[in-house]
Amino acid sequence: MGPLWQIINVDRREANTNIWGQLGAWFFYPHDQLISHLSVPCLPEEIDEWLTEGTTIPPPGPISKLPAELIHDIFDELLDLHEVVYLSITCKLFLSIGKSHILRATKSYYAPWIGCRLIALSDDTETLDDLPSGLLTGAERNEIEAAESARTDGPDADEHEKTLSCLSRTSFERVFHTAWRMHRSNVAVQHHYRICNWTVPDEPDRGPAGGDTRMFRTLYGDGRRATYPEGTRVLCNLSKGEYVREDGLTSPKYVNLAHALLSRICWSASTDVGMACEDGFRAQLTRGPWAGDRFCITTLELLPELDSEGSRSWTNVTREVHTLLSHMWNNNERLWNVYRSAPSR
Repeated sequence: MGPLWQIINVDRREANTNIWGQLGAWFFYPHDQLISHLSVPCLPEEIDEWLTEGTTIPPPGPISKLPAELIHDIFDELLDLHEVVYLSITCKLFLSIGKSHILRATKSYYAPWIGCRLIALSDDTETLDDLPSGLLTGAERNEIEAAESARTDGPDADEHEKTLSCLSRTSFERVFHTAWRMHRSNVAVQHHYRICNWTVPDEPDRGPAGGDTRMFRTLYGDGRRATYPEGTRVLCNLSKGEYVREDGLTSPKYVNLAHALLSRICWSASTDVGMACEDGFRAQLTRGPWAGDRFCITTLELLPELDSEGSRSWTNVTREVHTLLSHMWNNNERLWNVYRSAPSR
């Protein structure tokens, strides 16, 4: 069967559904959900069009008389995207004030893995000391050792179980699987259905205007993808200040920024990757130089500042990543032909 691989978000205590087999058995999947969870969204253009149409008339009632600071405080208490959108579309005043909060909630829902420590880990990594240096905090190491000590004290004692892989497998939330994706899509449909059936108290025949439902659908999305800025897409390593340009990955077919990320965050005790690969590239794949770092996907035009002073500059590592991926694709056509049309993982 081979080792168990997990793409683990250490900060959010989440991991993709377990993947059995050597690296070559799953690497060439599209990994669309991994991309969307790291992609920095933007507000749809329609929001400014709505704000410039007609005049801004405050709604009746005391809430519209509150100062903007207090309305911001109300928005701050709303954590879920649908709640923020519901309040924002009640009137132009709230839509104008709520723009930054819509973007904040959109990032939280559609791109929650931005800035988190990520690693694609094989369960043959048998000790905490074999993990990338600095991946775990002292508290996280203590948690793993304490949790697994209880297991290793019994008749089924096994030191191999004192691992991040075991903690993730037994305690972390599973994401990206089919049921998880369907649930998010269904939630979007349910919220849209709910707003379509709103009624005004004492006026049961008066429902929401068509504009309300259109605005909600535009701002909330479909549960799978948000709105993203146009430009040259780049994968950014926020920890090391390095980036990969999507338009620089030109040679391999069907390659994307998820493959660029995975080619640098995989970590395994074994160099057997289950595909044709030269030794130098094999070492890069099984001891990823980015394993445990923090990431986002944005555009080249919107690269974030690496520090508050702006003294650090970004380094383009596209050529290095492209060389590795080209080698993998050129020598494993049978594998990527099988997985190029596979469901998103």
